[in-house]
Amino acid sequence: MNQRISLQEIATRLREQIDPATGVNQILCALDANYLANVQDVTAWPLVIVGAQRSTPIANGRGFTGLVAQLVNVDFVVRVIVPRYVEGEAEEEDKLNRICDAVADAVMGWRPAGASAPVTWQQSIDGPPEQSAMTVDLLFQTQVSYQYSTRRG
Repeated sequence: MNQRISLQEIATRLREQIDPATGVNQILCALDANYLANVQDVTAWPLVIVGAQRSTPIANGRGFTGLVAQLVNVDFVVRVIVPRYVEGEAEEEDKLNRICDAVADAVMGWRPAGASAPVTWQQSIDGPPEQSAMTVDLLFQTQVSYQYSTRRG
């Protein structure tokens, strides 16, 4: 079993769960073929991007029985991008907060395929304040059980 979870599955979950009334125009996966073109199209903002993941073993799994089984924390990031200023609108921060809440509501407690624990929220990090867009990276975590046989034939 692989320690990675599907980023595309996370993006699909967000597309299914986030109400368009939150103001999200696009939900992307960083692995999409047209990702760069879509991110650079500021007319498509606000958008949500499922970005990347990091896997960290919790224990070394030993392997005394000929089977190595490791519990692995899998962290993944979802970035929210909202224009800092839209002519005629005065509530971009409120929109940013609504979208962040919708992302969290969509994935927290959900168990992606292959996960051995539900998704939990770890932290959020605001992007640089001098940019023309407001960004927030939402970091979530789940666990998988990574197993392989140490016996080679």
